[in-house]
Amino acid sequence: MIEDNNISEKDRTIADYAMACELVCHISSYVTEDSAIDNIMHLFRTLCAPSSIIYLSIVEDHPTEVRTFPEKTADKTVLNDLVENFKDDYALTASGKGFRLKIRGREGVIGLIEIDGLLFPEYKNHYLNLSLTIASALGLSISNSRIYQALVNVNTQLETFKKISIGRELKMIELKEEINTLVESMGQPIKYKIPNKVNK
Repeated sequence: MIEDNNISEKDRTIADYAMACELVCHISSYVTEDSAIDNIMHLFRTLCAPSSIIYLSIVEDHPTEVRTFPEKTADKTVLNDLVENFKDDYALTASGKGFRLKIRGREGVIGLIEIDGLLFPEYKNHYLNLSLTIASALGLSISNSRIYQALVNVNTQLETFKKISIGRELKMIELKEEINTLVESMGQPIKYKIPNKVNK
């Protein structure tokens, strides 16, 4: 009978890890940080069945945005404790029914997550180990979405600059044509050679 429990425990662990890997694969395809974080929270809801999740985004070592499940205003004392007193990569929550985890990306800590009120708190160490296993993939997903968004912003700026530059160049050609027309009407040779076609 003990062997059957060991087998079922191993099967459960393998099934949890397989499900986590499948969900992490989907998270890596999201291009915005918001969608990545929403799906990370969905992943933890699916894996751990907690009563609450708090996710705090960190940008350049400063907390920026808070997400909660269920949606509510996060308790300021919990947030302060999460930011000020959470020094290790992971820890158990004060209630003993959950854990905290740092999400790391290329630039260091990019998020803090607290998962509390686990439906089966007796498995919190199992959930924590599983979370530690996938944490780097989650961090990579958020880092990639930040890089993608930065590239989109730079591309938008370049497109705007291109439009301004082309508009300026077209205006310069127009002014040169006017000068040529005026100079020609005065019986003098044209001043500027103007290309026949300008790409817009």
